[in-house]
Amino acid sequence: MLIRRKHTYLRMATAALSLAACFTATSLSTAYALDEHNVFTDVPRTHWAWINGTLPWAAQAHILETQKETVLQPAQIITEQEFLGMMMRLYPNTKNEIGSGTTEDIYRLARQYNLPAATDKPEQRTAELTRLQVAHLLAAAGGKHYDDAGAIAYMYEHGITKGADGESTIAGYGGDKKVSRVEAIQFLKMAHDKGIASIMHTMPAIAVSNPSTSRFISSSQEVVTANLQKAQTAAYTRYTQIQDRSTFAYWTRQLYETARKMGISADGTLRLPLPAISGNKTLIYHVAADRWYYGEIKGEEPNIPKHLDFPKHEDWSVLLIVKEGDRIVGDMYYDTASESIEINNVIIQKHVKK
Repeated sequence: MLIRRKHTYLRMATAALSLAACFTATSLSTAYALDEHNVFTDVPRTHWAWINGTLPWAAQAHILETQKETVLQPAQIITEQEFLGMMMRLYPNTKNEIGSGTTEDIYRLARQYNLPAATDKPEQRTAELTRLQVAHLLAAAGGKHYDDAGAIAYMYEHGITKGADGESTIAGYGGDKKVSRVEAIQFLKMAHDKGIASIMHTMPAIAVSNPSTSRFISSSQEVVTANLQKAQTAAYTRYTQIQDRSTFAYWTRQLYETARKMGISADGTLRLPLPAISGNKTLIYHVAADRWYYGEIKGEEPNIPKHLDFPKHEDWSVLLIVKEGDRIVGDMYYDTASESIEINNVIIQKHVKK
């Protein structure tokens, strides 16, 4: 369906741009002197990790084993054992206790500090590391024992990452994604730069809730406000025939509130509230589920309904278009798969469940 193809394209494009921004925009102002040795020769000097100071820092800090620093293999997925070794060389107190840095030395310290690692399951130590495991390990090293959402919130509240989708939400963190060696170094550099790697703490035995979790369930109000402004500007730029900016400001807000008010009842029915229209306004709706629902409602029609109901289905896509005369003044898109509200092709708010 056209409405679903639109969503898929936007999601792929947004993810690609956000991931690039996430890793190229960090710590640009921090300068690190290159190690005098010829390090990480397999990584081009044009790579984002050289440009933003990540690899110069890693060379200077020696968080990798010395004999492996000439070649990084940046795209290779890192294992838990390798990441723990980097952590132990980063935190000053464990750096002094790591000894010769053998596997047993690494897991002896992991056990000592009660880190959530495969201390008693040697067969899992070489498994590929995920972003969620990174969150749990860094939170634990900070003396926190959180659930999955709490560990992710820990990463956001301390500025270690902005999430895999470029926006700081729990669902957008991408916890199941695997972590490459260069990404692992980036995580540790950010922990260092943000001042939370000065000492490794022992993780408490009892888990508690992270009070910051609720801040990252969905897009923050600051993000929503900024995105609404972008959506308003996008419409004004696109439809320059209409000179009144207030028209776009009004419909940007109205369509956002409409998306927020959409709901699914206990029996699975989708209720779509309709913004008030009159005069020469026309409201066009496309609702896709197991079938396609389409219609137009004109402002001069009598008894305009306040909402429309659609039969139960597991996955919904909704597109609303508002026209003034023959000119579009705003559009809204939402689907239950992406859980994102778009206005005028600008993503306003992510992970909004219906």
